[in-house]
Amino acid sequence: METMLIRSWIFLGFVLFILLGYISNKNKFLSSDDLFGGTTWLQPIFNKQFAYLQFPSKYINNQLLLTSTTDYFNIGRKLNNINPIKDELENGEGKLSQDSISNYLGIESNFNNSDHLKKEIDHDKADVFGFKDEGTCDLTKGNWVHDIRKPLYNASCPFIESYSNCEVNGRPDLEFINWKWKPKDCELPQINPKAFMESMRGQSIAFVGDSVNRNHFQSLLCILSQVEKPITLFTTEIREEFEALRYNHGYLFRSFALSLSYYWSNFLVQKTNKFILMNDNTTQNMRHIDIDIMDRNLVQNLAGIDILIISTAHWYLLNPMIILERNQVIGGHNCKNVMGMIEDPNLLPYVYKKVIHNVLKGLLSTPQFKGTLLLRSLSPDHFGHKRHDTGGSCNFTTPLNNPIYSHSIWMYNVQLQEFLNVYKTLDSPTMVRLKFLDITYSSQLRGDGHPNNYRYSKELNTMFMNDVNFDRSNDCVHWCLPGPIDMWNDILVETLRLIKLEGEM
Repeated sequence: METMLIRSWIFLGFVLFILLGYISNKNKFLSSDDLFGGTTWLQPIFNKQFAYLQFPSKYINNQLLLTSTTDYFNIGRKLNNINPIKDELENGEGKLSQDSISNYLGIESNFNNSDHLKKEIDHDKADVFGFKDEGTCDLTKGNWVHDIRKPLYNASCPFIESYSNCEVNGRPDLEFINWKWKPKDCELPQINPKAFMESMRGQSIAFVGDSVNRNHFQSLLCILSQVEKPITLFTTEIREEFEALRYNHGYLFRSFALSLSYYWSNFLVQKTNKFILMNDNTTQNMRHIDIDIMDRNLVQNLAGIDILIISTAHWYLLNPMIILERNQVIGGHNCKNVMGMIEDPNLLPYVYKKVIHNVLKGLLSTPQFKGTLLLRSLSPDHFGHKRHDTGGSCNFTTPLNNPIYSHSIWMYNVQLQEFLNVYKTLDSPTMVRLKFLDITYSSQLRGDGHPNNYRYSKELNTMFMNDVNFDRSNDCVHWCLPGPIDMWNDILVETLRLIKLEGEM
């Protein structure tokens, strides 16, 4: 009898729960999205219970299967519930205008040397980055000046990937290496590799991200290897279904007990590949991106890292992908030929905003990571008004007087805004662990620093001279080594110096 009574109370409680949900949502029952968003009085409870969905240390097995019906792409909620960009397209090509992006983000899209963000954002930057403190200045504002110093390494560095070795690939003008970044109100010292290694003795530095972050990693590796040749700790393959083979790399500078590593994670969040149905009834392999689950290759390698430098950007722009949140499809990007898919131009900024926010929060709350997290800002491309596959090029030989605005520049604003949003929620000890490595404006002026049409060696160009399938598109995303991004390490050193000062205080 007592058991029956308990069961009755449980059943009545469940019915009451459903009725309350029905009333609070007027004409619909509670969905999982309502539980997290629409029903504010339940939000604290469910946020606590399902926190791992947003910032996981464990993973969700995605059981979403291919179907031939449009139900697979039923978003379940409209993006107008999450402060969307106004429905505006640019040139009828599905591209968002800078105005609509800035309206959504609440920040200025005009990116210039004197005032590229709203005053309140600049004020936050001054507080967060220490620009108001004695002996510091805003390293993001300045210009490139001619420099007679030679780079700290040359094209013979064995860690330079072939597509970035512009000199070996036959680039005739090498003037691009003879410039240094001069901040407006101070000097930015060039990295002293031996002093840097001494100050970082016994620590572990890791870069995680896409190929541009690997580009940065190789720059620092070449600089430090001028002091001591590192030994290889590991080179591991990253095998992803239907994806090109990628590698993790780790090196040790034995005399300094300093390790430097790179881990491939082009989206920073989990991606899986699945076959989906197209409008012509064929199937095609396509990436599925879970924007609230961190990438395994990122999470599994966090233990023991003292300085973690992350970045992701360009992979989100042009690649077709299905987007998932809370294990449910919420839309697609560049998926107009997918059965039942309706392209939503508001989706991509929302996705990128959530990824940056979730990854920053997730990393800082992951128990095995105790180190300092640096978000490197957008590395801008210089294709101009065209894309890499439609004749875009960067035929510059000297730094630019004014930045060229690429279609990706809005991503910088998202990065900075979400960095500040996360930073403001942290307690004092955790604040010291989060930094913004801002290289965007200075890099905007270096359209001359990309491989462009010198991405292949002379031998490779000759070998495929008559091959019509050979990819002859220019590279205005990655950077020549040695080259302008060696300066990113100067900013890295200054950032780490400020961290040390904060720790001492």
